[in-house]
Amino acid sequence: MVRKEDYMEILSFTLKLLALSVVLYFISWNVNLYSFQEFTAERVYDSLIHSGVPAVIENTRITVGEFDFLITEDCTAWKGMFLFFALLVSTGKKLKDTGKGLFIGLPVVYSLNLIRILFIVISTTRFGPGAYDFFHGILWNLTMVAAVIVLWTMWRGRTNFLTREDN
Repeated sequence: MVRKEDYMEILSFTLKLLALSVVLYFISWNVNLYSFQEFTAERVYDSLIHSGVPAVIENTRITVGEFDFLITEDCTAWKGMFLFFALLVSTGKKLKDTGKGLFIGLPVVYSLNLIRILFIVISTTRFGPGAYDFFHGILWNLTMVAAVIVLWTMWRGRTNFLTREDN
């Protein structure tokens, strides 16, 4: 049986997440992330070079063989990191616990994103543009969302939203 407190917790979580989605919308239209794009492009380039993959970088464009890859705002994982932030803040845990979760989770999301980009670059240069369409458009987008949800679930320490810690 679901208690009134459970409904209130769900409502509070949903309203906080909704309010933060408005912030996300504002950021997506009003904040220039070009420096973060350059930072991400440099990390990808460094990783390619250290992996023995010949690459050329110019601003936010990385060229590997005959393929050019543009690191856009969406390639920076800022939306995934913001989603993770929003989930943690909306959950209503103590500030200290939320801070620890962010300290660990945000670098994990960003690192997974770098792996995502490297995988897409290497698979595209090896298998062609069809690989890009599949891995970028379908597989990795779903993987990043799933990773954020799994990290959040791990941070919460439980898998069922309605399972209360005090039961």
